[in-house]
Amino acid sequence: METFLRSINSSKTHFIGQAGLGSKDEEGLLYLKQGENFCMGGPGMIFSRETLRRMIPHISYCLKNLWSTHEDVEVGRCVKKFAGVDCTWSFEMQSLFYNNYSQSDTAYTGNLRTADVHKAITLHPIKRTPYMYRLHTYLMSIKAMDYQLKKFHLHREMLSMKNILNEKIDCSGRKFDSITAKLGLKPGLVKYLPEKHEDVLAWQFMSKFTFSEKTDLPRKRNSKPLVSAMEDIILQVMLLTNANSMKVGRVVDFKEILYGYTRVVPHFGVDYILDLLLIYNKHKGKTRKLPVRRHLYVQQPFGEIQFIDNEELSKKFIKESESLSQNSILSPVKSLYYLNQRRQVKEAIHFIMPLSGRYDTFQRFMSNFEQTCLLLKENVKLLIVLFKAPENDPSAEIEQLVASYQVRYPWTELRVLRAIGDFSRGLALQLGASQYLSNALMFFVDVDMYLSEGFLDRCRENTKRGKQVYFPEVFSQYNPNVVYGQNMRPNSPLVIGKDLGFFRHYGYGLVCLYNEDLNTVGGMDASIIGWGLEDVDLFQKFVSSNLTIFRAPDPGLVHIYHNVVCDENIDQRQYHMCLGSKAGTYASNAQLVKMLDKYKKEPTAA
Repeated sequence: METFLRSINSSKTHFIGQAGLGSKDEEGLLYLKQGENFCMGGPGMIFSRETLRRMIPHISYCLKNLWSTHEDVEVGRCVKKFAGVDCTWSFEMQSLFYNNYSQSDTAYTGNLRTADVHKAITLHPIKRTPYMYRLHTYLMSIKAMDYQLKKFHLHREMLSMKNILNEKIDCSGRKFDSITAKLGLKPGLVKYLPEKHEDVLAWQFMSKFTFSEKTDLPRKRNSKPLVSAMEDIILQVMLLTNANSMKVGRVVDFKEILYGYTRVVPHFGVDYILDLLLIYNKHKGKTRKLPVRRHLYVQQPFGEIQFIDNEELSKKFIKESESLSQNSILSPVKSLYYLNQRRQVKEAIHFIMPLSGRYDTFQRFMSNFEQTCLLLKENVKLLIVLFKAPENDPSAEIEQLVASYQVRYPWTELRVLRAIGDFSRGLALQLGASQYLSNALMFFVDVDMYLSEGFLDRCRENTKRGKQVYFPEVFSQYNPNVVYGQNMRPNSPLVIGKDLGFFRHYGYGLVCLYNEDLNTVGGMDASIIGWGLEDVDLFQKFVSSNLTIFRAPDPGLVHIYHNVVCDENIDQRQYHMCLGSKAGTYASNAQLVKMLDKYKKEPTAA
């Protein structure tokens, strides 16, 4: 506003705002003469000093001779009569003094990343206080971005001058500023130069979908953060492009992004290469309207690291630390009492595990279950639905092991339910669920899983009876012999990395749900023999229901790698799913490429 006002000669008669003639319903009722208008009161009016000097002595006359009930119309009539000037007819005033003609309750409640908001000096109407604060916060964030951009320009000028003067030490004797060395670099796609092929940063391809080598599913929908970033970039670029549109006699409109590439360079920022479809509108001389394509190279640099001291958060942390110190050191008995009290009020989670053979793997699971749940007195129950193995059946050893844990932890429930017939995971889970009440919170688990304490809270929080079920995406390990080779392996299986495994976006075998919700969708399909398809069938049932599916990667669930043996005698769909799962857990794509490259370089025997 200040910049705009300083450009106006206040010694001349000016009446500035968005010109109006009234609505269609009021046509002829405002008693405006031919060519007369008024400045709309909502977006605001600006009077020059000369205009006020001519009008003020006649205010009493204007108040006694009102022709309508609209104050902005009468102000305009008074200014016209005594100052001899109308409201500005300039087209630019519509964007500077912007009036949103949508319903007053919905104006500025949606997306604020629009050219109208960025160009305007005043915005109208904003009827609700929370949205006024929201708009203020957004405009302040834009102002902060402008300051950040000025800061980058200053660093670039400093670096440029230091290079010109060949200075590595400033006048005060300080060494070359490392921040200026980083932030002062001009935008470019070659700031980062990898030393070897493993350090090359891959680009993601964008169109209607995003294609990336970082995920096992290379094609996925464009994420909301990416779409938001694109909107910001396009808005800023178009504002810069049309900054001098009135002088050059053309306006360029954005149509769409045909395709693009993006990558994150950790030390410098985010790079974009975009192919844009634009509409070129020439309005000076012979008017023309042409579609044009342009390549856009954009870099959003990272700023310097900032440390923010939150006083309220610090006080809360200190208070909790003191409380923990008092309970755990000064009064250990009291601490244990309150710990048990908090955990006893938590809802019970009923683990249901289908099992056939695999005694050694079950021993590992029980050891992890003891450390995560039993020793911490978590409110959990475990039911193993046990099928007889075709060969070397260890059912007796499994029952004996469960019984020994039950003796050590009598306050919980650990039991085995014998099942008859060929192994069926769907049948096992349905049998297990039938042992509990309808309000029981259940977790369908496999023997290959390794879990952490944090998962139990997420299972409770993300499952809502009658409303929501939780299908966690588990982290599945790759073959450790390929991943680590002869190198030392980590002590804990809860180590997550893109070269160590992947989150199973396509697996639905593990789920937290209420028994009542399971029965509502029709339960498990007990006719499916063996492993596979029963989880997809259950997931599709929930998709078709009115229940919400909450699905997210859960770092507290790790599927321990094991060799997969696919039975050729099972259903063909199950067999091919098994082969796909087996191939997918061998190693990452990057590791397979390295192995292939290694084999190509090895000399072959003659």
